[in-house]
Amino acid sequence: MKKFSLIILLFSTLFFPIYTQVYHVPDASLLSSRYEVLSTSWEFFPNTFIEPTKIYQESDYNLGLASNINENTTISGSIVDLEIFNKENFSEKLNTLESSNYSNNSILVEIPSSWNSYRLGEPFSNGAGSGSYRLLVKGLDPSKLYSFCVFDLFSNAYSIYVNGKLITTVGKPDVDYTKTVPDISMDIVSFVSNEKGEANFVLHISNLIHRNGGAWNAIKFAEDSYVHSRYKIQLNYAFLCFGTLLTIF
Repeated sequence: MKKFSLIILLFSTLFFPIYTQVYHVPDASLLSSRYEVLSTSWEFFPNTFIEPTKIYQESDYNLGLASNINENTTISGSIVDLEIFNKENFSEKLNTLESSNYSNNSILVEIPSSWNSYRLGEPFSNGAGSGSYRLLVKGLDPSKLYSFCVFDLFSNAYSIYVNGKLITTVGKPDVDYTKTVPDISMDIVSFVSNEKGEANFVLHISNLIHRNGGAWNAIKFAEDSYVHSRYKIQLNYAFLCFGTLLTIF
């Protein structure tokens, strides 16, 4: 049994680098006057809406082919072996291991991106489909309220959860993408971190009609007062431009 455990450990160390989908905010005090953009690697769970209250574990493994991996990609100081990460024989290799560590059917993807490029085949390659994204954000101030605008973030129906709490739903996302009811929103939504300064983001997204599906843009958040002040400035600027055009015409 010890020998088998050692084999699993060596296999995981050599061929399964740990991908920690954690984003560390460098300085939360700066969010009173600037945005933090969650443009980074997220976990993506195709064809499933994961439980948003599930506790994120930093020991979780990424069990798929990241969309931006190629023969030149360097991870943990070594070149990725594309044969090992080949999706066709990945499940076969995985089934040879009897370990609870390998329980997440997820892949690493960059946001912003469309899932057309995730190498998952149909319907994703044509834009349709459904899935969940997950990212743990650390380094926030538990006493602060943070906000972001949801306009043009994802395609084309979605729900956003933070630490298991639903903060907004746009349209009607469904794990059965054929039942998707699309919509758009320009709302500003808010969230708070837990007492540790952590915010576990879970996105449920489904797309039926748009040619590109997934997370088009990255969430850009800051302290609530700053977001609303910037929104008012942008709104006033838009009215000014609109008024100028009306005057010209």
